[in-house]
Amino acid sequence: MNFPAFIFHELIIRLDHINPDIGRYISHTKDDEVFILLTDNGSLIIPEHFLQMQFENPSTINDTDLLILAHNFRALI
Repeated sequence: MNFPAFIFHELIIRLDHINPDIGRYISHTKDDEVFILLTDNGSLIIPEHFLQMQFENPSTINDTDLLILAHNFRALI
């Protein structure tokens, strides 16, 4: 699915509250069932179903899910 850009921004903002090192959304690419989100500080791998949840009903992504996603952040070296 093609998601509007604001979905990526919204999810990054939510994750940045958990891990402030994530930074700001820059771009994304799709690879099978995941999206690779690039930020000004690194990257995150986000399964497509989380973006679908963020698009349809953000409250369905619970704090535990956000914590797991935020811990997937890989900083630039």
